[in-house]
Amino acid sequence: MKLPPVCWVWALVWALPGAAEGLLPRHGLRKVWREPQGEVVWAPGSGGVTRVPAPEVVALRRRGGAALGALPTSVLASPAVPWVLGCVLSGVAGTPIVVRATKSWYREIRKPWFTPPDWVFAPVWTVLYAMMGFSAHLVAASRGMSSLPVLAFLAHLALNLSWAPVFFGLQRLRPAAFLNIGLLSTLFGVMALFFPVNRLAAALLVPYAAWLLFATVLNFEIARLNPERGRKRVALVIGGGDGGGSGVVTRDDGTTTMDDGNGRFDCGDGRG
Repeated sequence: MKLPPVCWVWALVWALPGAAEGLLPRHGLRKVWREPQGEVVWAPGSGGVTRVPAPEVVALRRRGGAALGALPTSVLASPAVPWVLGCVLSGVAGTPIVVRATKSWYREIRKPWFTPPDWVFAPVWTVLYAMMGFSAHLVAASRGMSSLPVLAFLAHLALNLSWAPVFFGLQRLRPAAFLNIGLLSTLFGVMALFFPVNRLAAALLVPYAAWLLFATVLNFEIARLNPERGRKRVALVIGGGDGGGSGVVTRDDGTTTMDDGNGRFDCGDGRG
């Protein structure tokens, strides 16, 4: 039985924070960054950051109270929901374009043997968008919404959301493939910015990077197998002295039609 997308969304919103909590130590303090006069750490129940003098942090570490990668339970509660929902719903916004394409031209084009079934993409992208949102939440909770890592993530997300309209909407297969290259490049940059802030946040983007790499290979292969798809409409008319003329029209699907003034002749895909 296939679950509707909303079921995936709500399951991830409530399950992901709890699952992440199980991966973290339970001592309740996490070093965020070091300052000359001390260190900034998470304090249980504070809902934010608390400045703790360096000697006290050292004492906490001796008691096993602070280690890189730990977060208090309070951070894993409600603040994550807007990030997770925001990323998932942003991805869902392009669904109408994808659905129309998969029911029309995308069903008819040539695809490589390793193309997954259409039903795989919805749950996979739902999970990945949720993990992206939770990853961004961890970094935003540490550094703030206006920090460079968060702004870089939001710019990457906007680039990600532009892929579906280019590939499925405009049917521009090769430009979409090169857009994927840009996505991979910016994603590695985001991961590099996330890692010093929160290693878990960077790790949560690894499955997305792997899937994006696979999607890039798939996109390039589909573009190779369908070179005629996405050609611009071109019209060439050779006029005669009496106002008549013959014309050649190349349609978006790559087929060519010739008109000698008396009738039309379909010339196939125009590749000779």
